[in-house]
Amino acid sequence: MRLKEKSRIGSKVKRIYDKPLSPFVRVLLHPAVSDDAKKKLKLIYQTLNPAQLKRDLIKLQNRLFFIAESKSKHKSLNHKSLAPLPYDKHSSYISNGSHSKPFHIDI
Repeated sequence: MRLKEKSRIGSKVKRIYDKPLSPFVRVLLHPAVSDDAKKKLKLIYQTLNPAQLKRDLIKLQNRLFFIAESKSKHKSLNHKSLAPLPYDKHSSYISNGSHSKPFHIDI
């Protein structure tokens, strides 16, 4: 919810809020954003898979916690522990559409 208007009546403050919208929708509705940028954002948005993003985020958080814990125990880290994780087709950040339907938003 975004504050639309605020007025003072005596000692009370009256606040009027705009209807709640996601940041993505707010960008699409903003007049300063070009149509080309809006089209690109829509294409990216349609390929996102929130469940996969969450799984990837949890994997990265676990890796970060492991590294932090290793450093806090004063163990020397070898380069292997900092190497990138092996590629897995199920851990891509942008879905290729094979395991989920892209979702659509109407504006």
